Amino acid sequence: MTSIRLAEAFLDRARTRLEALDGLRAEADFSDVVREARDIVDLCIRGMLRVMDIEVSRWREAGEILQENIRRFPAEIVSHEERLMGILKDLAQANEIPPSDEDPAPAAPIDKMNIADADRATAEAEWVLGIAELTIGLVGHRTPAASAR
Repeated sequence: MTSIRLAEAFLDRARTRLEALDGLRAEADFSDVVREARDIVDLCIRGMLRVMDIEVSRWREAGEILQENIRRFPAEIVSHEERLMGILKDLAQANEIPPSDEDPAPAAPIDKMNIADADRATAEAEWVLGIAELTIGLVGHRTPAASAR
């Protein structure tokens, strides 16, 4: 399987999960909407990295790898770096474990998500999916001579 096909497979999985978000939202399961949106973003990032022939270890976050390698992407993608990194940061914070009695450090527990959080996470996942599709379109249609310029 080629890098493009693997990248497209990641995005196919992301699209399927995105379609399921409406059902979770209708059930008022906002924390699951946010969790799924985070997973959708992760799949999109993995697809973006895959099409660029960048491997992602199981032991590292795809967002970290993207941040380290963003300058290798086409300029059209790099121009969205700030928003991409902001989304990754927001979704990572939404995944934090609530503080325990022994550790009173503040955190954003995922169990206390509301409809606004769910809608924002869904919109962010949709946007990242669009950027991932753009990445695959740009990189997948390059010819070796064009990418050497």
